Amino acid sequence: MTNQDTAKTQSILLADDSKLVRFTAAKVLGDEFTVVQAENGEQAWEILQANSDIQLVLSDLQMPKLDGFGLLKNIRNSESESVSNLPVIIITGAENSDGSKEEAIALGATDFISKPFDHAHLIARVRAHIGHQQQTRTLMERVYVDNVTGLLTKDGFEKRLAKDAAFVSRHQHSLTVMLIQLNDYRTLFEAFGRAGYDAVMRKVAQIFKSSIRQEDTAARAGLAQFILSLPMADPASANILAQRFTSQVEALEIKVKGKTWRLSLSIGVFTAHPGSTIDAASALDGAHTALEKTLQQGDGQCTVVSAAPPVKPVPISLDKLLFAIEKTGRLPEGLPVAELVKRLQPLLALLPESVRRQLLS
Repeated sequence: MTNQDTAKTQSILLADDSKLVRFTAAKVLGDEFTVVQAENGEQAWEILQANSDIQLVLSDLQMPKLDGFGLLKNIRNSESESVSNLPVIIITGAENSDGSKEEAIALGATDFISKPFDHAHLIARVRAHIGHQQQTRTLMERVYVDNVTGLLTKDGFEKRLAKDAAFVSRHQHSLTVMLIQLNDYRTLFEAFGRAGYDAVMRKVAQIFKSSIRQEDTAARAGLAQFILSLPMADPASANILAQRFTSQVEALEIKVKGKTWRLSLSIGVFTAHPGSTIDAASALDGAHTALEKTLQQGDGQCTVVSAAPPVKPVPISLDKLLFAIEKTGRLPEGLPVAELVKRLQPLLALLPESVRRQLLS
C-alpha cells in the first residue's frame, strides 16, 4: 500500500451551503483525503453521528437549518469523545465579522481558513491538524490503556465513569460500579515472578472482557484490582455477574513448578438507583466501601451496597385532606406534615400575612 493509499483512508467532513466552495475544496483535497460533503450544519451533524471515520471537520459559519456555530457547539458537547475532540477548521469569508470569529473561538474552533482557498495552504492546514490528532490519540491510548491486560488504566476509567454517571443521572437510570480484588496476590506474585503474574492477570482480564456488555467498561485499578462500570445494571444482575466472575476465575488452573494454584476473588458492588444524585467520585467511594466490607468477611465473598433510592413525594389531594379534617377534626395519621406545608407553600404565599399567621399558629 502506498502512502497516498494510506492517506486516502483519512476522511474529512466538509460542511458548506455553497456548491462552489464544496466543489473547490473537494477538488483540492480529494486526491489525498476522502471528502464527505454536507449542505448544512444539520446534515453535517447527522453524518458525524453515523460516521466514526471522520477525522477533521471543515465548516462554514453561515448555513441554513443549523449554522456553523450550532454545529461547532454540538461537536464540542457530544457525549462521544471521538467526536468532541475532532479538530474543526472554520471557513471564513468577507461576510464574517471579527465578532463571529471570536464567538467561534469561544465555542472551540481549532483553526480558521479564508475563502477563496489558497490550495497549498488548505492542504497544509488539513495535514497538520490530522497528524496532530493522530499523535494525540496514540498518546492518549498509551496513557489510558494498561499494557499488560489491554484494559483501561485507572485514569482512563475515571474519565469513562464520569461520562457514565452524567448519562445515567440525565436519563434516570441506575449505575453499578464493581471493584474486584484477586485474593492472596502477594503470594502469587512471589511464586510466579513478574512475567508469570502478568500472564495470570491477562487471563483474569480476559474473563471480564468476554463477559461484559458493549456499554460496560472494565479497567485495571492496581496490582491486583480491577474495576467495572455497568450503566443501567441493577444490584441483582450485578450480583449474578459477580458470581459468574468468581466461578470462572476459580475454574482456572494455574500450574507453576508442578503445583496447581486456585484463584479466588473478593468483590465489592455499589449501585446507585434511578433518580439518585451520583457522580464518579461517589460511585468509586461506594465501591471501595463495599470491597472493604467484603475483605472483612473473608476471601471469596461479594458485598452489594446500594445508594438510597430517591424519596418520591407522597401524593396529597387537597380536597380529600380538607374532607378528612372536616370529618374528624384532625389531620389524618401518618400524613407527612413537612411535605404538606411544602406543597401548600405557593398557596400560602398568596394570602395576606395576617391570614398566614392565623393559619400557621
